[in-house]
Amino acid sequence: MERLKMIKTGLMGMVLIFWMGACEKIDTDASDNLPNLRTITAVEQQVISSANNFSMDLLSAINQLHTGDNVFISPFSVSAALSMTLNGAKGETKDAMKQTLHLSHMSDEEVNAAYKGLVEFLLQLDKKVDLQVANSNWYTQDLNIHAEFAAILREYYDAEVKSANFGDPATVGRINGWIEDKTRGKIKDMLDAIPPDAVMYLINAIYFKADWKYTFDEKATSKKPFFTPSGEKQVDMMHSKGVKMNVYNHNDFILADLPYGNGQFSMTILMPHAGRDINQTINTLSLEGFAGYINQTDTTTAEVYLPKFKLEFKEELKDVLSDMGMGIAFSAAADFSGLFKELLPLAISRVLHQSFIEVNEKGSEAAAATIVEIVRTSIGGEPTPKVINFNRPFTFFIREKHSNTILFSGKILDPTM
Repeated sequence: MERLKMIKTGLMGMVLIFWMGACEKIDTDASDNLPNLRTITAVEQQVISSANNFSMDLLSAINQLHTGDNVFISPFSVSAALSMTLNGAKGETKDAMKQTLHLSHMSDEEVNAAYKGLVEFLLQLDKKVDLQVANSNWYTQDLNIHAEFAAILREYYDAEVKSANFGDPATVGRINGWIEDKTRGKIKDMLDAIPPDAVMYLINAIYFKADWKYTFDEKATSKKPFFTPSGEKQVDMMHSKGVKMNVYNHNDFILADLPYGNGQFSMTILMPHAGRDINQTINTLSLEGFAGYINQTDTTTAEVYLPKFKLEFKEELKDVLSDMGMGIAFSAAADFSGLFKELLPLAISRVLHQSFIEVNEKGSEAAAATIVEIVRTSIGGEPTPKVINFNRPFTFFIREKHSNTILFSGKILDPTM
């Protein structure tokens, strides 16, 4: 459980990295690398707020599945891949996806335009931060993609739209190669296979590398105790006597904001005080509360100990996202008629997410990718058999047909009982 604190460190930093970079307190001592700031538009601010809410929801949901494990995700990557997919959804499917992403109050056009503007803004904030965002769409050559859908992906998501032979095993390697290239080799062999019913993949990849503004001296790193749920362990603990940062000391935890580069990007660490449960902290953390803590930080120069760590994480998000409200998108009732010219029953089959992070004396390197897999479905189910033989356990109902009132119901396991 205590090890999860370490990954919470990285995760909350990523939330800040990708969505709150323009709102943090900063230190601009390096005059040769001042952040290239501009006013965040009202629509962009709505998308930021929505993305942050989704980030908190996703973290809490995944953490509940991994209370005893390290966790690291990029909510930005997941929301970007789903936002692309959203443009091909219709009706209740679109409504459910928007609700899960906290975008119900926005039009598709607003979401797309805000995404484009925010990514362009983030990419030019700090010359010393290597931030790369890439999107792609791969679809089976047997179908014809809607020109409007493809145009939206190219215009607003700068996506590569590729037709491919899904029956060729080499296509898996091509997709994995694209992801590996866009994440500088950190995310490898992400897609295991292309199932026969797959027709499209929507993919986001993101890469981040930045040096600390106040680096840790490698010579000062030494073995120090780290208190895990199973007991004390000796870890490589980095140390610095003078880190200028923003800090907020709450009754239940301490929050510290360690800056990268010119201070525009940061890793925000929220560590519960001794005796507090990190899982409980994560599950009760809200966007409003988190933003409030950030606003209450004070600038200070402190002595800092921070463990070095390196982590790879992979999760299939179908169940998580279904529980968060977009279950219809994974069902036979899904409507993704905006993807192809052909009228086909389609649904999301899998949402794969894979991530990597390494934190050391110099800084942090992180990468993540999200794959949304679209497959054909069968709305009508299996064909009606010519012979119906009730020779297995069954359930039954006695009802009034006109009013559809059910009077009795039952189950037969063994007629001889």
